[in-house]
Amino acid sequence: MSVKVIIGSYVITFPTSGTDANWAEPVSEFAVAVEEKLAQVGLPYDISPQVSPISKDSVQNLGNFPGSEVRGFTFTYSTYRLATSPVISKIETGTVIGVYNETTSAWTLEHEFAGDKQANGGAYLSFDMSQDTLQVTPVDIGGTYDSINSTISYSAKTVPVSN
Repeated sequence: MSVKVIIGSYVITFPTSGTDANWAEPVSEFAVAVEEKLAQVGLPYDISPQVSPISKDSVQNLGNFPGSEVRGFTFTYSTYRLATSPVISKIETGTVIGVYNETTSAWTLEHEFAGDKQANGGAYLSFDMSQDTLQVTPVDIGGTYDSINSTISYSAKTVPVSN
């Protein structure tokens, strides 16, 4: 006799008694399947993919990464911003990498992006840390800003403090 256990795309057949066939293979399959599924769940300060409105030019908080718990993060984003009168649209996608320096108790950020650029070659979004909070400040794109259709999509993966 056996019982089927399904984890993600794995179907594992477990023996139901000590007299049944070899337990080693189903137990190993179970451990691998659980490990793979747990790796997809993420860590406590990871940010699952989400979409939110982006302001015209005011600071927005996008995530909290406590230095006592997180040593680094990779924040990925895409944004579409729209204005009317005149019609202006700006598209930008990028990555912000944050590294926590234990000695100085401060975050260092690196920002790489692609898409529309300002006249000076800079991004239309600026990222900073306020203590342990990642913040974005959009540059005003002009025109009458469409705050309903201007959005930022983002997610983050973290590197936890190792004990």
